[in-house]
Amino acid sequence: MRRFSVRTSPRLGHVVRLTATSLVLVLPLSGCASNSPTSSASKLPALPASARIVQTSEITFPKVTLPSSKRPDAGQRSIFFLDNSTGFLARGGQPFAANNGATYLPESGGIERTNDGGRTWTTAWALPGAFVSWIGFQSQAVGFAAGNQFDTSSNTSSTGQPLWLRTSDAGATWSALTPRVPTSVAQSWSSMQFVFATATIGIGVPDPDAQMAGNSAVMIRTSDGGEDWSQIALQNWAPTGGLAFPTAGAAFATGYISSATGSSSGGQLWTSVDAGQSWHAVAGSQVPFVLFAISFPDRLNGFAAGGNYAKYEARPWRGLLATNDGGRTWSVRYQSPDADRTNPITRLHFVDSTRGWAAIGGCTEGQNGPCGGAVMLTGDGGRSWHTTDQAAVQLSPTSPTEAWTVDGQSLTAGIPWHTTDAGSTWEGIVRPGALGIDALAGPKEWLVAHTATGAWSSNDNGQTWLPFNPAIFGSALAIYGGTPTIVVESPGLVVVADGPALRVSQDAGRAWTSVTLPTDDPTNANAALAFSDSRNGIAVVGNQLCVKPQPGVPQGSAEVLASADGGLTWKRQASLQRYTTGISAAKGLVVITGSAGCGPSQQSIAVSRDDGRHWATQSLPFFCNSVSVAAPSTIWLTCQADQAFLLTTRDGGQAWTRYQFAGIAAAFLATGPSEGWAYGPAGALWHTTDAARHWTAWVPSF
Repeated sequence: MRRFSVRTSPRLGHVVRLTATSLVLVLPLSGCASNSPTSSASKLPALPASARIVQTSEITFPKVTLPSSKRPDAGQRSIFFLDNSTGFLARGGQPFAANNGATYLPESGGIERTNDGGRTWTTAWALPGAFVSWIGFQSQAVGFAAGNQFDTSSNTSSTGQPLWLRTSDAGATWSALTPRVPTSVAQSWSSMQFVFATATIGIGVPDPDAQMAGNSAVMIRTSDGGEDWSQIALQNWAPTGGLAFPTAGAAFATGYISSATGSSSGGQLWTSVDAGQSWHAVAGSQVPFVLFAISFPDRLNGFAAGGNYAKYEARPWRGLLATNDGGRTWSVRYQSPDADRTNPITRLHFVDSTRGWAAIGGCTEGQNGPCGGAVMLTGDGGRSWHTTDQAAVQLSPTSPTEAWTVDGQSLTAGIPWHTTDAGSTWEGIVRPGALGIDALAGPKEWLVAHTATGAWSSNDNGQTWLPFNPAIFGSALAIYGGTPTIVVESPGLVVVADGPALRVSQDAGRAWTSVTLPTDDPTNANAALAFSDSRNGIAVVGNQLCVKPQPGVPQGSAEVLASADGGLTWKRQASLQRYTTGISAAKGLVVITGSAGCGPSQQSIAVSRDDGRHWATQSLPFFCNSVSVAAPSTIWLTCQADQAFLLTTRDGGQAWTRYQFAGIAAAFLATGPSEGWAYGPAGALWHTTDAARHWTAWVPSF
């Protein structure tokens, strides 16, 4: 009965005891957007001009204990599969800055291993404070991993130190040590990647998905399996991340000629015949785009890929060089069309001379890595490419049709993904409870939750959850970012919105119709929508904006639209001089959050009892960015002052209760007069049946 448009969920901590005190706040009336009420609405008490908060209480959400699982957690940093059975994940939490400039990491990081194609995973090595950022293998038996080791206490004075791990038994066991590295790479050690020619000789170069190519770019070398590293003296060129050993002695690397000003004239290949001790440029390999990745599926056939960053407007966006004579000669085999605008290719893995995988990526100035992008495939030696909807910052193919990735741009970054059909479909492989819920919608008889791995539905008020079938969201959201607007209503209405563009299904997602909300001003087309049942919906398109001169002049307005056929057609109901941040609807009740007026604007809610034809406003003493309602008069507002809190009323806004939840911020969904959900944190939903006074933790099965 209550519907909402958009929810975002911050990361939560642990927060079912309530302590109550009385408080009354009465504020001046904000700018009013009301008209004469209809006869049905006039039977209700008039909406007070300002919010009356008559009680404050503290909520403590019960702590959640996750069940054991043989699937990996989120937060993975790197992935490597030796074959279609044996693979490895490298994990590290998020380091924190201490007040004294030091860095600490209370979580454990480490390496997980699978021997059954990713169905089950076990811990191969772990340590508190470990941040493992890269993993790779030189052979079936010999592997390496790199990262940083941090203190776990916030009282530390250390910023961490380089970490190096080795295995000689196919990853069953690992030994850790602190490598001796040049000062030039000590601070950027965890943003490097490595390739080994033998069990002892290896080279490290900057990872383009972790930092901008050329930013303190150096090349380092070890001859003792990673204990000692030295910087290689390069003659007027800088490495950009691509590195390969077609044989134990011969190596190729990508880079660019460095100038006194630090500018680049494009990409080029360099080669070594002494296992990386010295390098010289490959004649004829200079191209007008930067090269970032190299792959040799055999000794003769090799490929080098890159491109130009979209923000710099240089073409081509992506390009590929190829050789079939072991690297003696190279030619341009592919350049992307001008209309196909992306960042360059930064990951490249050919499984044979014709079939290969790649991923777009690369960080530029001001970006915090990892900076990934879409996975691509070729079946004709790189002459043409197909782009999938899967994002990746790490890519590990095992065949022309099977590959693993780790994403890096979704709400819960670091999820392993797996495909067995050449990228047509992908499955997120992650333990239940590892994902935060970024959107929750629906009545209690049909709830839909959206996470970083897709949508899940429950038909028993949240007790059990199944993947939404058919899938309504792919992993493309990990590439393009953002949280979708989802509306669901029994028995089968599903609406997915991207601004005024809607996809509407009235049979639970089996068939879809594209609908565009009407607007007279396409440049002011922000949209929020909600449904009170499977037929009746309301939308607000556009906003009143505040423009210069300061302190601001109102410009434009919001159009209120209504649908009586499940979202297929819409008609105008009214105009509002408001800026809208959220909307929710139930039978006989529509509530909008936002503000009215400019210089200064006044935070308020707008309430309609006649499907959006007439509105009354109530001013608020703080910012409330989202709303969820339930018939007949329940309103839940998610607000922010010094910290986030929940504001609730069961009488349509006559009196309010403020619920504090110190240390966390959650999103809320009201599903009945006294029933609702809190969601957002990885690991749990919280359910209440007594109007938010007490909560029960539910661990979802996704």
